[in-house]
Amino acid sequence: WAAVAQPLEVSVGAHVVTREAQASAVWLVAHGRVALGMLGEDGQLQHRRTVEAGEWLDVSSALLGGAYLEDAVVEQDGEVWQFSWDEVQRVGQAHPSVLLAVATVAANQVQGLIEGTRSLVMKDVQARCASFLLEQDEHDGGLGSLRLTQRKRAIAQQLGTTAETFSRTLRQLTRRGLIEVRGYTILLLDREGLRAVAEPVRRAEGLDSLAAAAPAALEPSGIAIEA
Repeated sequence: WAAVAQPLEVSVGAHVVTREAQASAVWLVAHGRVALGMLGEDGQLQHRRTVEAGEWLDVSSALLGGAYLEDAVVEQDGEVWQFSWDEVQRVGQAHPSVLLAVATVAANQVQGLIEGTRSLVMKDVQARCASFLLEQDEHDGGLGSLRLTQRKRAIAQQLGTTAETFSRTLRQLTRRGLIEVRGYTILLLDREGLRAVAEPVRRAEGLDSLAAAAPAALEPSGIAIEA
């Protein structure tokens, strides 16, 4: 991978890829953080999710030979690695495991989208907020104390709500004794209680059968991509 990578240093606000541009490369965030979403006419990003160091941007668009589906804007100074899709395919002809690894990344990203959509449909705001806090804590090593590195507006957009509702939900979880908020630092006082809140509220029985019918090809194959 390193042989075909083109490292690029990026600063906050820089555009890594733009929506509807031809997906001629796949991108890996080596250092820093990149936000994905859609840029409005005012230049503000409608934030959908954050890509951390060690994670890939939209891989499926290059795999399918289409255009990028979202805008990617740098949230934290760092470095991204660009892999020309033509070069990846050339290497893949000699080493098929490379193309299999790319397909696995794309499948995992699609699975993440399915799970995210299911969460928006089946969980209320408190459940989505609790899930977010638990996932962030796990990402930070499970220390029970996490610092929000994104603005509340960006987090709220990822959770499908508003900044005001997100703040209000944090206060509700605080009153329940589940968390303690100290500025941008959040202490998880009762993980089991948060897990109980995060359990999905089943609003449509058909969603369970829909999830069960997801193609087996979307299941992670255990292949890891090393930069």
